[in-house]
Amino acid sequence: MALDGARTTAAVFLEAVPGANGAYVPPPDYWPTVRAACDADGALLVADEVLTGFGRTGTPFGFQHWGVTPDMITVAKGLASGYATIGAVIVHERVASYFDANILACGLTYYAHPTACAAALETMKLYEDEQLYANAARLGPVLLRELDAVAARIAVPAYVRGLGLLAAIAPEAPLDRWKQLGTELAERRLSLHVDGKRGTAIFAPPLCITEEELVRGVRAFGDAAVAAFGGAA
Repeated sequence: MALDGARTTAAVFLEAVPGANGAYVPPPDYWPTVRAACDADGALLVADEVLTGFGRTGTPFGFQHWGVTPDMITVAKGLASGYATIGAVIVHERVASYFDANILACGLTYYAHPTACAAALETMKLYEDEQLYANAARLGPVLLRELDAVAARIAVPAYVRGLGLLAAIAPEAPLDRWKQLGTELAERRLSLHVDGKRGTAIFAPPLCITEEELVRGVRAFGDAAVAAFGGAA
């Protein structure tokens, strides 16, 4: 913001943990620093929680790991678990209060669709009833432990990172080996996001997964990785 001049930025949009580009977990001071910069410049801080919202990182929202409060939160995916198409924006009182005296002109064809809203309400209830946020928090260290074990099994250097039930392993291997990994995964009926060009395999298992299922799945991935990248000496 400082590069553009004071008070020239309306808002800053951030994912708590960027997902598609490799599940990079920010350092502890990153979110507080951005929050402070937004406050100093009069900009809104918008947390994009479409991926990390509703328990993916082990807390209801990803930004909560860093003790900051955004001005707005965008949510979708986990809001209704895919049973209906729905998205929403959660707005802080300091923003919402403006519209007490000002008209907010908005509306879409499926705005507040009753079926989608019903799916969202039931999904919110299940998160609480089945303690899925706590399950993700509990299994996060298990996922990292198992991925570290995979990194130790393969013949190429590999880096592991993650938070809750969102993690990535990044083996340093040529593209043809990544293509081989895709073949090995298909043979084992394993489905996950693999990007050979970026050099990452991203794990985002269902929040209701058990520890036994998680361990079995990651170890099967490890077998596929050894077949594709070679085994450690």
